Amino acid sequence: MTKIGSRALLRAVTALTVAYHTLWACSPVAQMPPPVPMAKGEALVGGAVTLGSFQGDTLNPFAPVDREGRRYVHGIVWGETPLTERLTVGGSFVTVDAGSTGALVRFDAIQTPRFVLSAQGRGGLVFYELGVPVSVGITDDLWLYAVPSLARRPFDGEEISGTGFGTFTNKAHTGALALGAYWSSPGGAGVGLEAGEVVYLDREPGEHAPYITLSLGYFHRPGVEADALQRP
Repeated sequence: MTKIGSRALLRAVTALTVAYHTLWACSPVAQMPPPVPMAKGEALVGGAVTLGSFQGDTLNPFAPVDREGRRYVHGIVWGETPLTERLTVGGSFVTVDAGSTGALVRFDAIQTPRFVLSAQGRGGLVFYELGVPVSVGITDDLWLYAVPSLARRPFDGEEISGTGFGTFTNKAHTGALALGAYWSSPGGAGVGLEAGEVVYLDREPGEHAPYITLSLGYFHRPGVEADALQRP
């Protein structure tokens, strides 16, 4: 993919996710895009699959009465790019029900070559989330991260959707912790693995939703591509 083509694709993905966000949005559980550091002019795009289960005692006509271990799966398409050296924006489209999306803004408060502490907000029409990503670089290409967060997510014990987070009649307060790793090759292709758990703070005790996410991405680095083109 050419430099112009990559930038055009990123702008198209970002524009579509933001536009769709203004019409409809649900509540993705995984921290996609992953909070890895980028320089201005770079971009990270990709997709992921999340597998999870909802565990609790709330009644649900679409599952066993106790709903213990109820499983769900959905896909995510995501992208992000820095607007400045510290401010990154992005978005994601999640295959939940008819489809849903959200927007992301992340500010890097502390930056070193191997450590980044950020403040992050994600949101849609029916949910919002505030998180504090902490990213640690093992090498230039491998980063580990943790994201504790608080959110309000759609939940209705009488009508649970395919994700386990339900319709939009009641937005429960939740706490979550995501732990992940993302590795990118020198050519830009990358792979990530994330595991986490969402806990419903104001529902019945013990209601929680563990999950695991596998992601594949492409890191667009204009400087690296230019160097490659100049090599004999």
